[in-house]
Amino acid sequence: MRGLRARRRIRISSPTVRTPLEAAVTILMMGAVPVIIRHISANVWTIGLARLGVAAAGMALAVWLMRRWVTPTLREARQLALIGVLFGAHWALYFLSIKVSSAGIAVIGQSTFGVHLVVLGWVIGHHRVARSDLAAVACAVAGSLMVAPRWSLRDHDTLGLLLGIVSAFFYAFLPILHQRLSHLSSGMRVLGQFVFGLLVFLPAWPASDWHLTGGDWFWLMVLAVVCTLVQHTLWTRLTTRLPTLTTSVLFYLAVPVTLALGVTLLGERLTWWMLAGAALIVSGNLVALSGR
Repeated sequence: MRGLRARRRIRISSPTVRTPLEAAVTILMMGAVPVIIRHISANVWTIGLARLGVAAAGMALAVWLMRRWVTPTLREARQLALIGVLFGAHWALYFLSIKVSSAGIAVIGQSTFGVHLVVLGWVIGHHRVARSDLAAVACAVAGSLMVAPRWSLRDHDTLGLLLGIVSAFFYAFLPILHQRLSHLSSGMRVLGQFVFGLLVFLPAWPASDWHLTGGDWFWLMVLAVVCTLVQHTLWTRLTTRLPTLTTSVLFYLAVPVTLALGVTLLGERLTWWMLAGAALIVSGNLVALSGR
C-alpha cells in the first residue's frame, strides 16, 4: 500500500504529469481574469495597484522562505526593470480594453500576441520573413476587421480591440526577455516583473478608488493572489521550460475560456462575426508560429 502511494506521488510530481496540470490551471486562470475585471466596479488603476502590491509582497516572502533570493547584477536589474515596465504597460492597456469594451473583445485583441512575437523575432534578427509570417499578418488584419467592422474610435468595441492589440505587442516581449534571464529562478524574475510593474502604476495612485463593496474586495483579492501571484509564477515557469510554439498554443486556449465565461456569467454578446474573426486571428498566429 505504501509502495502504491509512493508511486502515485512520484507520478504526480514528475515533469510529464506536472507540466500539463500546471498548464491547465494556468489557462483556466488566464481565461477568468478578463471576466473578473469586467465584473468588479474597481477601476483600472485600483486593480493594477492592488494586484501588483499584494503579488509583489507575496512573491518576496515566497522567494525569501524558499531561499531563492539573490542580488541581481546591474545588467540583470536593468533587464528586470525592462520586463516590469513592459508588463505594466501591457496590463494598463489590457485592463482599459476590458473596461472600455468587453472581456471577449479584449481577449480577441490580446490574441494577436503570436503575430507580434513573430514580427519581433524578425526585427531582432532571429529569422527572415516567410510566407507563413505574411499569412499570419493578413489573417490578423482580416480577423480584426471582422471583429470590429465599425472602425471608429467612437465605437467602444473598436477602441477596446485596438487597446488589446497594442497591449499584446508589449506582452510579446516578455517570453523573449524571460528566456534571456533563465539562469535566474522563476521566483526572482516574477518578483522583478511585479515590483517594476508596480512602479508603472504608482503614479496613477490619485486616480485609484478604494471605496469598494465587499464583493469587489473579494474578487480583487482573487485577482491579486490566485490570478496574479499563482498564475504568473506558473506561466513564467512554463514559458521558460517549454518551446515558444507550445506556450503560444497554450496561450490561445485561454481565448475560448474567456468567451465562454463572458457569455455565461456576464451575458456578453457573442456574434458569428466575433467568433469567425477570433478563429482567423488565432489560426494565423498558429500558422506563423508553427513555421518557427
